[in-house]
Amino acid sequence: MKCTHCGGQLEETEQIFSNGTKHIKLLCSDCRMWNGYKKQIVDSTKFEMPFGKHKGKTLGAICEDNPHYLLWAKDNFKGNIKRRIEDVLSKKNVTKNLCIKDIPEEE
Repeated sequence: MKCTHCGGQLEETEQIFSNGTKHIKLLCSDCRMWNGYKKQIVDSTKFEMPFGKHKGKTLGAICEDNPHYLLWAKDNFKGNIKRRIEDVLSKKNVTKNLCIKDIPEEE
């Protein structure tokens, strides 16, 4: 990739934001101008939850351990995280109907 300011080579450095998410910062090695962040294409099942009680766990692991949480999150979160959750639920074929069968009936 080339710098949008001078055409120089871009250096990639990992930057961890305060919420724990990892990003690849693009900085020109010649003019030292910031060129944004590189979009990371990560399999949604390997995406790490950046906040909350499951912070640091992958969406795939959360889906295995607690699919009810992801179903709740899908209805309550917005943006990129919501799209990733929907992708994981679809890949794992998890629906509200399947999860209802997992809930024990009251006696």
